[in-house]
Amino acid sequence: MKKVIILLCTIVLFVMCGCSSNKSEDQKPNPSVESDKNKILTAVLNNEKTFVDDDGKAKYLLDYSITETIKAVPCEYVFVDFDGDEQDELVVNVSADLGIYLIFNFNGMDVFCHRTDARSLISLKTDGSFMISGGAGVNHYCRSIFTDSDRHVWPECVKDSMSGEFFIDGENVSIAEINEYINDWNLKEDVEWINLSLTDSNDFVLQENTENSSQSMQESNAVQPSVIDLNKYISVSFSGYNLAGNVNVSFDRESYLLDAANNVEFKQENLSTYRDLYGIDGKSPAYALSKFFTPQVADYQHLSNGETIDVVWAIDTERIETYFDCNISYYSETFTVSGLSDAKTFDPFESMQIEFSSIAPFGQARVYNYYDNHNGKYLLSKSEGLSNGDVVTVTYECKDMYDMIKYYGEYPSITEKQYVVGGLKAFPTSIDDFSSDVLSGVDYTASNYFSDRVYEIVVNSYHIEGYAFIRPFLNIESYDSKFYAIYQVDASAVYNEKSQNFIYYMVFEFYNPIIENGKCLMQTSNYSTPSHETENIVFEESNYTRYIRTKGFNTKEEVEQYINSYVGSIADLIFETYK
Repeated sequence: MKKVIILLCTIVLFVMCGCSSNKSEDQKPNPSVESDKNKILTAVLNNEKTFVDDDGKAKYLLDYSITETIKAVPCEYVFVDFDGDEQDELVVNVSADLGIYLIFNFNGMDVFCHRTDARSLISLKTDGSFMISGGAGVNHYCRSIFTDSDRHVWPECVKDSMSGEFFIDGENVSIAEINEYINDWNLKEDVEWINLSLTDSNDFVLQENTENSSQSMQESNAVQPSVIDLNKYISVSFSGYNLAGNVNVSFDRESYLLDAANNVEFKQENLSTYRDLYGIDGKSPAYALSKFFTPQVADYQHLSNGETIDVVWAIDTERIETYFDCNISYYSETFTVSGLSDAKTFDPFESMQIEFSSIAPFGQARVYNYYDNHNGKYLLSKSEGLSNGDVVTVTYECKDMYDMIKYYGEYPSITEKQYVVGGLKAFPTSIDDFSSDVLSGVDYTASNYFSDRVYEIVVNSYHIEGYAFIRPFLNIESYDSKFYAIYQVDASAVYNEKSQNFIYYMVFEFYNPIIENGKCLMQTSNYSTPSHETENIVFEESNYTRYIRTKGFNTKEEVEQYINSYVGSIADLIFETYK
């Protein structure tokens, strides 16, 4: 048996050019291009020449069987060039009810027949291209090539909406490129089918060629049952907005009942069982039958103009065959979404405000939008631990974009925007952040302090040893940061005209140095000194001992211990330069 082969590799095709016949229904088919190929195919159409069928047997057209009980009944045909060789192939619809097509090609020796169905020959164009629907949003836009006895089908374009895979000429492309291709393809000219009629068979195409052919024709008319085409009663409409459209599938039950009233009967041998299970209530067999089939569609929402949806049938064939005497036909049918109005767009960031607060590098970000009525949500890439110059990405998130379009008729034009952190106060990170004016103020404070030390302690000289800074990382706004200036002091202890020289270290604590607008600010007149004191300076007298000490630290190690006592669970030592 011959097979239709789908070519999945990229093939460079010929430039396809097709033609269709424009013959009236009252004349015998006579293609305008009178080539040998057309003459031979016309003879097949006129039942004057045999062809090789799917089983490799030679048959006349009117002897072809669709099923064991249903003969071919040609109802329309067209000549079209599928493969661009400037020679037409013949396509004949041999069942108006079932949508069965036979494609005939002549290879120079024999005429071969290739059977296909309606879903595999959708919207046949004059250039020979056509669509195959794989169902559930999977469509192939194809061309055919004939080699010897085989017909090869090549999907030039594949749109698989279920998996999100889109291909043109075997290459992965975007949905926009796919839609552009399909829009262009839809603009191509459809072939013009030429109707055939059994009542005009003697004058038209169904000519009595042989005694056997005539007998086959009579048998066909005799055994062909009345077929109820369920697809005839389907209507499809689309509603809503583009990108979020809905499909409504309805079944014209009234027309169906009128047409099927005399073509459906209960099987008498199983009627009592049916009555016990389902009841009859005086309803007709056609009405009872309708309870066992329903048209359905998989993609019923989130639709866009230009997409295709497939209407399929949920049919309980087992019960229909058990309880009803009828002949029904049904098939999946593809519809193109159209007529959906475009939703408007809005900028979700137009009325949004972002606020940066606290102190760097512990800055915080919050967003506000008191005017958004679309139930969207703003998500920040980072909302804490911010410093000036950091970039925060704000994403506008919808719980369901399609529901937003459905209920509001709008959707966001953008969903992401970046903001640069700015305007935060900041903690110093090094001594370089302190200006010379601030450090001069520190020295001025130290000078005033040491100039007052005249009772028993004489400050001979002093110089800055270095600085340290402690920054809180908890309770940023309420816990004071501390800046330390450490001085080495050369002093003398004086008692009763006696003097002892010693060296100690003095620490000045300043509060809340902050960088604001690029400038470090600190009140150098607001300070304190530790309560820690130096070791005693001892003066031995004849009848008693005098001890003298002052505020300060004997060593840098003691200074370090004092400063580190503030470092721990809520603060960090950022820098120290006195060691």
